[in-house]
Amino acid sequence: LIRPRFGYLVGKRGSIFAEPSYFTEARANGTRLQTNRTHINGLVIGGDIAGRVNARWRMFGGRQVYDQTFSAVDALRVSEVLNRIQRVPVQNIGGSFHLNAAVGRHTIVAGFDARNVRGESDETAYSMGTPSAITNSGGRQTTFGVYLQDILTVGKRAVLIGGVRFDKWSNYRGSSTTSTLATNQTAATVF
Repeated sequence: LIRPRFGYLVGKRGSIFAEPSYFTEARANGTRLQTNRTHINGLVIGGDIAGRVNARWRMFGGRQVYDQTFSAVDALRVSEVLNRIQRVPVQNIGGSFHLNAAVGRHTIVAGFDARNVRGESDETAYSMGTPSAITNSGGRQTTFGVYLQDILTVGKRAVLIGGVRFDKWSNYRGSSTTSTLATNQTAATVF
């Protein structure tokens, strides 16, 4: 994993930063044809402001690709045939904003967060070593949340905390298509 952080102080109470990241892994899964590998890269940028009101913001995005092969091994474990290749690309983007402030005996906390994820699975099926079908499945998901919290100091030994949060999420553009190569026919399902 590579994840450097670059920052800059803004005045006496503020800061901004950028944090790129990269991860890769590849491995064999016990046979000559069964392998998988993952590549993940992303970027987070954000900032903080401290004072009577503290603020924190973050924006992020990234991409992940997962590749895997599947095979069939005969009963005597003498031969192996490729039966599926899979690639799973995923992209995401989002952000958050957070405020907190002390007002008398109260500490008020508020903010929101949002994210959009797009993913799919691209697969090629093999029959006796020859490509036989291509399948693509995928969709998107959006999440959003907003929250408010009050932390009340009651005397020297007690704290009363109350809060609310609203979340909304939706899954959309979900679909799956399979094309049979021998017949050149395609079946599609929309979710």
